[in-house]
Amino acid sequence: MKKFFKVFMLILCLSPILLLTACKSPETYLIKAGTSDTELGYFQGAINKEMEEGSKVTLVAKELRPETNPFICWVKDYNSIASTSKNLTLTYNKQTAGHYTAVFADSNSGMRFVSLSNIQFESENYSSAEYQISSALTSAGSDNYKNFSKGKIEVNNEIKTDNKNIVYLGGASSANNYNEYKFKVKVKMITAQNIQNEYEFEINTLLNYKSFDNEGKCILKQNVEAINTTLSLTFTKLNPSMFSNNAN
Repeated sequence: MKKFFKVFMLILCLSPILLLTACKSPETYLIKAGTSDTELGYFQGAINKEMEEGSKVTLVAKELRPETNPFICWVKDYNSIASTSKNLTLTYNKQTAGHYTAVFADSNSGMRFVSLSNIQFESENYSSAEYQISSALTSAGSDNYKNFSKGKIEVNNEIKTDNKNIVYLGGASSANNYNEYKFKVKVKMITAQNIQNEYEFEINTLLNYKSFDNEGKCILKQNVEAINTTLSLTFTKLNPSMFSNNAN
């Protein structure tokens, strides 16, 4: 009888919890999509309404001018490469929720998406560097920095990145409507004897659509006298040659 009473009391105590769990609505998330230029391509698949976690959607990029303006990639939330495949299948959850842009090849003046393509530290005193780069929109305030890129590099060796860290220039073809960025760098410079020197600095030059040459490239170079080091960041407007595995 005592055992039955204990079991009964346990069920009674757990009932509200079980009831709340059973009545809790499943989480929902929103996935939206767009294109870099509606004259160059369009997309299929986006529902543009919140869906239950675990639901699936396939975004399909469609080229209008495949000969001259082929599909390049899907960019998520204007700041990272989501896929270089035209067909992008997503499962609704916290990580995938957001806005996806199908980017098509365009002229340098028209391309609004830019990647950090090359990084180089130059110094006579150090052998390697561990870096963390943050970016901020100048219109958003000086303290609104967000993580942009990080890694480790051998000094005096330029590295090519995977081009997945994206900057969106906004109205790249209009002098009155564009995004301007500034960058801050935290770096740990390391000597061959493993002596470490940590330093933080801002890059003096801002990045906007006017920064790029006729080939769609821009190099931000910063000489940091305090650690006798020069940092070069190369930004390149997205183009099909960056990615060789685009799928149909």
